[in-house]
Amino acid sequence: MFSWLIIFVFVKQLSDFLRTTVEEILRDLSNIGSPAATIKSLQIELEKLQWRHNQEMAEMKHNTGM
Repeated sequence: MFSWLIIFVFVKQLSDFLRTTVEEILRDLSNIGSPAATIKSLQIELEKLQWRHNQEMAEMKHNTGM
């Protein structure tokens, strides 16, 4: 059981690192004028905001007993 926890933590850290790296690359490409990179960066940002909104709504519903 403990080894699965180690693997999970490693995979989570690796995915966070890769996501951050891709976001930084897209941001850099966007800054030098790549329309495709700008669009993709905005899509990723929108997805993150939608996820955060859904999490906050679920928490509010849970806290109010809905």
